Amino acid sequence: MSGFSQRLVQLRLDQGLTQEQLAQRLFVSRTALGQYERGEREPNLEILVRIAEYFNVSVDYLLGRTEYDLFFMLDRLENALSKEKMINIIDIINYALQKRSGRRLE
Repeated sequence: MSGFSQRLVQLRLDQGLTQEQLAQRLFVSRTALGQYERGEREPNLEILVRIAEYFNVSVDYLLGRTEYDLFFMLDRLENALSKEKMINIIDIINYALQKRSGRRLE
């Protein structure tokens, strides 16, 4: 199973969706989705982008080019944490980015 197929299965299961439900939401057949999940077939670019947008993750994350997806993680944190804690996390991320780039972010 490829990195893409593993990530696709995990994202689907995390959302509590069946293959049929996700296939309908992505406008693909259940057979095609099953083939993507088993690594027997790869989606075209349009479908890959549709999958990324549906799950609110980057294409790089879907393809296994990054180990984590910051936007996905922040979305999950936002649902679990208070607004104040989310602001603190964003401040920490901004500080780290400023330190790395050597410039102040607005």
